[in-house]
Amino acid sequence: MKSTTLCIHEFLNTHTQRCIHQVILLFSLNNKLDVTLNGY
Repeated sequence: MKSTTLCIHEFLNTHTQRCIHQVILLFSLNNKLDVTLNGY
């Protein structure tokens, strides 16, 4: 039981971190696009 909970917890952790990483990537890509479009 304990190992299953640990596995789920680790899976959720890595999944969340991956999602956060993708959001950060999208954010920086959007910022670069804004900079390119606005010419700043």
